[in-house]
Formats: sequence, structure tokens, C-alpha cells
Amino acid sequence: MKKTNKFLTGWSDVVVPKITALMALCLLMGLTACKDEIKYEPGEIPTNAQVFFSQGVPLRLNLIADMSVTTYDVEVRRVDKTSALTVNISSVNGNPSIFNIPSSVSFAAGSDVSKFTITYDPEELGFDNFVPLTISIDPSVTTPYGNTIWEFTAGIPAPWVSLGMATYTDDFISTFWGISKAPYKVEIQGNEVVPGLFRLVNPYGEAYPFNDPGDWDESKDYYLLIDASDPEGVYLPHPQYMGIDWGYGEMMMTSLAGLRIYRGSSTFEEQKELGFCGTYANGVITFPVNALAIGMTDYNDGAMYAANSNGWFQVVMPGYDIIEYDYSAEITYTGRFTDLDDVDYAVADVTLGEDVAYGVVALAPGGMSQATLTGILDGSIESVKLKTDGTVKMPCAETGTYTYVVLTFDDDSIPQEFEYDTFDFYSSAGGGASLPTIEDFYGDYTLIGYDQWDGTEYEMSVTIEEGDEPNTLIVSGIDYAGDLIATFDPDNAYLLIAPQDIPDFTYNEEDYPSALYTTTEDGDVSDELPMIFARRLDGSLTFAPTCETDGYILGFELGYFDGFYDLEFIPDGTRKAVAKKSSVAIFKQPMAKEKKATQIAERKKNEKRALDINFKVSKPASLKSMDAMPAF
Repeated sequence: MKKTNKFLTGWSDVVVPKITALMALCLLMGLTACKDEIKYEPGEIPTNAQVFFSQGVPLRLNLIADMSVTTYDVEVRRVDKTSALTVNISSVNGNPSIFNIPSSVSFAAGSDVSKFTITYDPEELGFDNFVPLTISIDPSVTTPYGNTIWEFTAGIPAPWVSLGMATYTDDFISTFWGISKAPYKVEIQGNEVVPGLFRLVNPYGEAYPFNDPGDWDESKDYYLLIDASDPEGVYLPHPQYMGIDWGYGEMMMTSLAGLRIYRGSSTFEEQKELGFCGTYANGVITFPVNALAIGMTDYNDGAMYAANSNGWFQVVMPGYDIIEYDYSAEITYTGRFTDLDDVDYAVADVTLGEDVAYGVVALAPGGMSQATLTGILDGSIESVKLKTDGTVKMPCAETGTYTYVVLTFDDDSIPQEFEYDTFDFYSSAGGGASLPTIEDFYGDYTLIGYDQWDGTEYEMSVTIEEGDEPNTLIVSGIDYAGDLIATFDPDNAYLLIAPQDIPDFTYNEEDYPSALYTTTEDGDVSDELPMIFARRLDGSLTFAPTCETDGYILGFELGYFDGFYDLEFIPDGTRKAVAKKSSVAIFKQPMAKEKKATQIAERKKNEKRALDINFKVSKPASLKSMDAMPAF
């Protein structure tokens, strides 16, 4: 039996330094002693320089994450080192504008190793951009026993390491869509080159609790970059696309300081001095109220609007607990006070959150505006300072519409949150408008309200007419409610709609006795507390300062079937007004109160009387107008 094999021909990754004729002969003689008389033919013995790449060249070349480094040395070797030698190199370059590969490499006489240098532009290459490259040694000087063609990708891995799961609280989307406060877990990464540079991984992807399927781009990762390298001057560099779209184009997020620095209109030092930067302390990143910015690509040409109006934005690092600072405030106009000198004062009650160092209170003519807030902050609008809860009274001489505003500050005198109450004031001196009479409430209105379950804005055509009894009115046009009986309080000029029976509700072809109940901001349902409306000087009807309810809900023995909150009656033929405030943020539009709706639904489920309808709390169906909000 005879077999013919090539000797050494399978050694593609191993280089034998020198195969001499004597060595080959000795091996051949030893092998031919086999009784099977196997015949072996020796592999071809190279006679050239036998140049090859050193072992271990990677298929993925990870360049150093240092923007000051622009070169990478590649080692090559040869077997025959007798004389000096220059070897040609050819390459296929995936991006010649970034990478430059030399066309040759030279060996000194007597040396079996040399290097050539790849140069590259790290700034243009950026992070995680791996370019395909192929480098080949001139075939006339290569060896069949070494690696002579190197196919690989080269790039700079982003110098990010996972720090674990942070607890993130959004106040970008919450500002404009009325989403409730909902901390959730998001991976956070730290930069190994720049200490204090962090990024949240897909903060508005699957982890975000208010998304529906299809709301976010799952094809790649999105990052919210946070520069906290200066713990007292934290900012979000440039507008960052977040891969989430709720119908107005992809959302972009940044900070006010970062936006101004990015646009070249300010410097980091200026923004830090002005107080628009956030802070990073005790493992927590926070920003001042309205110091963030959000935009959507298809809304107003991608204009950016102030965010963090609730002051909720917070990133709590892994291993730290959520810090809940209470910088809230409440202010309510309670009436007019006239002293012995016939000087009128507007009186308001103020309540401050437990972490408020102090608050400032101001009285301004007209409704709330950005100019009012700015005037209080720069001192052009007079204000008084409070360190505890209390009552304030400020001179008010003329009948008109006014707004009481309270701003809260922390221990570092940084403004945090604000609350306001707009009201009509009637001077004791008379003149101008007088206190409304019952007849002033008669007329046709558009009733604006927000659905108790999903926050959708809704309008109904409503008529208010004279009632059959003294000081009563009939309110008709509210869906499913029939003709409601309202009463008039002549001493305060208030209209009251109390819980009462309404026409039967038909469910599954069966009629059920039904009733109108009232609701509170805490999610309670009452069969006693009335809705109390005052007539504003512009003719609209809004909740009076003394009102303890915020809307109504219709129900029967099996559950609830309709209801709205934050109600306002707008006289027909007048410009639509903004409903009474629903949060501490001036720019936040009234939206769904998820907590309240959930409480209502859970209560009915517990009583085993809930209707077979969807009480699920979801994001609002549409974005409310941001026209009154500042674009940057």
C-alpha cells in the first residue's frame, strides 16, 4: 500500500524558521522506515525573505480611547535577515479620510523584525465607528507558512463601563404631556477617560413606563449624555435624540445651559454663574426648575421648550437611595380685607413644603406669565419673604384680575418651584365691575374638562338658565347628566352644583338609576361636596377659592361611566381660555391625573362593582398647546 502526502502543507498559521535540506532528508528517512512503504513528498522550502505579520493580529483592532493618540504600530517579521530589505505593502482602506496606511516597510540588515505605522484622525473616527481594512504583504517575499494578509476592522471603543442600574425620574415628557411622577430603573454608564461623564442607556425605550409598543426605536441604542465632570455645573451637551416619538416627531432633550453652550450664545462659566446648571452630590443629579429643554422634530420646526417644570428630574446612582425634596408650595386667594383707613388688601394663605428654606410671594395684575415670573426673580415686581406657612395681605386698590405667586428656594437660595392663583378682585370703593348677580350666570357656554381616565381634553355645549325656584339655575348639555339643578350663593356670587340624581343610565339594554358625584384632587369621590364656581371678569366660570372639589363623575350601582376634572365654562363667542391651574408649574397644561383615576378604579374593583371597561391609565392622547411656552 502506498500513500502520497505533502509534508507541512497544512501549517497555515505556524511558521517554521528554517527547513533545511538536511532536516527534510532526515525526517523523510525516518518516516520511510514504515513497513507500509508510505511515500512523503516534502513541502516547498521557501528561498525568499519569508515576510509575515507577527502572530496574534486581531480581527477587531481596538484603538486607545485617547484623542491625543493618532498612530498605531504594526509589527512584521521575516525569516531571512541577511540584508536590508524594503517590502511593498498594499491596502484596501474603508475610509481613507480617517486612516493612512504606508505603502512599504523596511528591515535593517541582520534584523528579523520591523514596524510600520498606521496614522488616523481620532476626532473624525469618533467612538464605536469600526472601519474595515485589509493590509497585504508583497506576495514575492511572503511565506506560505505565515499570515501575510490581514483583514480586520479598526475603531475606538467608546470608553464606557456599566455602573449598574440608576433610578431615573423624568421631567422632560412629564412637563408637556401631564405624565405623573414615576421613577424607574435605567442602566447608567460612566466614561473611563472623563470622570463624571455619564450616560443613561435607552432611558425612553422599553423601560419607560408610559410607552406603547411602537413608540420607540428598537433598532439601536440611544443615550442621554450628562456632563457632571464639574459637580456644581452639570449640563446635558447639545440636543440629543432619544428615539421616542408620540406623534410630533422624534423627541430631543438637552439642558438650557447645554443648549446655549452648543449654540455659542454663552459659555459654561456664564451658565454656571447664572444658576442654569444642575448639581451632582451624594450620588444624585438634579436640575433647577425649567433648566432643561425638550423639542420634537415635527413640532414648530423642532423648537426647544423649557422642561423640568415640576423639578422632578433626578438621576440616583446605583447604591444610593432616592432623595425626595419637598420644595412645593400652595397659595390660595381667600378674599378682600379693608382696614379702618378704607385701604383694600388681597389676602392669601400660603403653605410651604418641608424642605423649602424660604418663599417669596408677589401680587401681579392679570394672569400668570413668564414676564411675571421673571419680574419676581429680578426684583422688578415687589414681593414679601416667608420662612413658614402663613397668611399674606398685599394692597390692591382697583377692581380687576390679579395673580398671587409664590416661589420657593432651597438653602442655597436657588429657586425651585412655584405656584400661583389667579382671581378677580372687587374694590370696596366701587367703580368698575360689581359683584355678579344670578342673571350674570345665564347664557350659553362651552364647558372644557379633562377626562378622568386618560386626560383627554373635551368640550360640551352647555346652557345655564333661570331655575324654577329662587336662587336656582338649570345647567343643561352635560353629557348623560340631563338638566342639573344649581344653586346661587348671593353673598359670594357663587354657583354651586351639588351631587344629585341624573337620568337613568342604560347598560346592557337595562336602565339603572344614576347620579352625579364630585371628585377631589386626592382621588376621592363625594356625594356631599359641591362644585363651586365663581364668575370671572371675562365672563368665564372657574372653581372658586373655597371649592374643595375639582370635577365630577357619573355612576350607577355597577360603577362609573363618565366624568371630567379641571372644569371651566367659557362664554360662547369669546376666546377659549386656559383652564385653572392643575399643577405647580405655570407652563404645564392640565392633563390626566393617573393616580386619582387609578384610585377610583381600584376602589370599585375592590367593591366588586366596577364596570367591564378599561380603567387603565395611559399617556394622554395628544399633546396640548405649547404656544404659551418659551422656545429657545
